[in-house]
Amino acid sequence: MRNISFENILRSLLLASSFLSFTTGFAADCKLAGVGFPGMSSDQAKALSRFGASCAQDNGDTAQPRLGQAGVILVDGKKMSFLDLASDDPIKNSGRDIVVYGYLNYFSETEPFKVWGYRFDFQIFEGDWLSSIKMMNATEPQIDVVVSPSKSKKYPEPLTDTLAQLRKDSFKALTLASNGKALVKITGKTGAYSNTGALYIGAESVEVIR
Repeated sequence: MRNISFENILRSLLLASSFLSFTTGFAADCKLAGVGFPGMSSDQAKALSRFGASCAQDNGDTAQPRLGQAGVILVDGKKMSFLDLASDDPIKNSGRDIVVYGYLNYFSETEPFKVWGYRFDFQIFEGDWLSSIKMMNATEPQIDVVVSPSKSKKYPEPLTDTLAQLRKDSFKALTLASNGKALVKITGKTGAYSNTGALYIGAESVEVIR
């Protein structure tokens, strides 16, 4: 029979340890006496192992980070750092499929009469967790993101209603995530500005990861 008190003690111990030591880029799923402990940090996995737990580390290639963990970039399915992406040739690497998990401080919206549908601009960064205030501090490099609908995509009719809903969802997500308060997911393509050749990420929506 499973010892519930033992399980609760372990969970409390692991929760406390997460505030004392935080390791980014590591996640392990552990099991002890039939009880699962997913997403353990390095220190937490070591603590559980002392009690005889078995832990399997995630390889990190497609692992989704959680709030408080550093952001992750996947380009054509391959994991890379924010610095690696920022240092690549933007024009040469334009048009690649990209998924970015990261944080933002501020965003701006272009006036509706100046664009088709909507447009949001902001910078996304990897982040450094500030446990005292439970938010992400900005880190460098910061990468431009442009969120707007695609004129070449066929959206459900009525078009105005679809675009209005997409704009509303992105606005709400960006507002909730501003000032590093939430982790966001951006799925789109790499691009280069036509006037400067600088890197940006183009997407049509923003998703908050809780």
